[in-house]
Amino acid sequence: MNLSQDKRSPVGGHNAGAVAFGGHNNAAPAQFAVGAVGFGPMWHDDEPTLRELYDVACASIVRLEQEAEEARATLATWEVERGILVRELERLREMVADERARDEACADKCRDKAAADGGWGNI
Repeated sequence: MNLSQDKRSPVGGHNAGAVAFGGHNNAAPAQFAVGAVGFGPMWHDDEPTLRELYDVACASIVRLEQEAEEARATLATWEVERGILVRELERLREMVADERARDEACADKCRDKAAADGGWGNI
């Protein structure tokens, strides 16, 4: 923003902001550009044209849409992988349960055999 460089004090010494009670003729001249916003590397000393600002805005929209599409694709991939991992985890849990049941059945057989043979000392 280009603010006035005028360092004069208002006439009369009664300050009310930048304007003396004497009226607007005593105010320091204000010369500034409204809405001077920089847009990255495209910004230069000359004010950008409306077309340049439009092009920058369109390029930003396209880039953001591409990033959003990539994020959606990544999320979809993760959801598929999660489904695969859930099924694999369930399969492994079933395998562990089967092994435990088999071990328990084997332990029962071993106890029965040990009892039939007269105890563990005869093995």
